[in-house]
This record gives sequence, structure tokens and C-alpha cells, in this order.
Amino acid sequence: MNIPKSKFKWEVKTSNGFTFREGETETFAKDIDNNNSSWLKLKEYLDLNGVTIVALYLIGENGQRYSLPFVDTDPKVRKFENNTPPVSFNFYRAFGSDLKPNSKMDYYSVIEAIYIDKILQLWVDENNDTCWATVK
Repeated sequence: MNIPKSKFKWEVKTSNGFTFREGETETFAKDIDNNNSSWLKLKEYLDLNGVTIVALYLIGENGQRYSLPFVDTDPKVRKFENNTPPVSFNFYRAFGSDLKPNSKMDYYSVIEAIYIDKILQLWVDENNDTCWATVK
């Protein structure tokens, strides 16, 4: 199966004030010597340095920005002041198609905000930039 290059990259803000973007592993993973993806290298960097993700976004080639709820100690909107922040975040890519012969393959970039009792997922369709939110 030929998997096309993704139109979206993840971007994270961390508890130590840095912002990292997928594909720019040289900024944080110069001491991590493995063949893992940028996401797994970031997770290793975070673990090694005692740092956490406070915000996770998907950024499209054309500047589209998809965001999850994030850790915010001083929200600009009072409604969000007492929201419970996520305890963790995750990113992955998924694909699927109909079972009919010659069906087109669909590709998704997925970001997750993980809470103690639920996971909020944002699925972005790589083909048409449509997105869906689900709670598991």
C-alpha cells in the first residue's frame, strides 16, 4: 500500500515554554538516536526531561489549524476557567476504506486529549480537511 505524505503536521506547546512541530526533530531530538517517528522522539524527549504537553494542534499546509482543549491557567474566556485540563495528549494517523472493490482509501490525522475518564478525539480527513470530534 502506498501511503501519501500527510497534509497535516502536529504542533505542541510544552510545560517548559517551547513549541515543537512535526518534522523539526533536530530542535529537540538531537541526542535521541533512533529511527522512530517525530512523535515518538518527542515523547522520549518529554520523558527524559520531565516535560509535559500543554497544547496539541494539527496545522495544515494551507494554514488550517485544528485545536483540542488544552491546559490553560489563565483562559481568555471565563466559561473555560474551571474546565478540567487533559492529563495527556496523543497523535496518530489512520486509514480506511469501504469494502467494495476499487474503493478509495481515506487518510486521517488524529489528535487526542486524554482525561481520567474519557478521551476526546479530533479526526481530520486528509482528502478534504473535514473534521469530526468523538468522545470515547
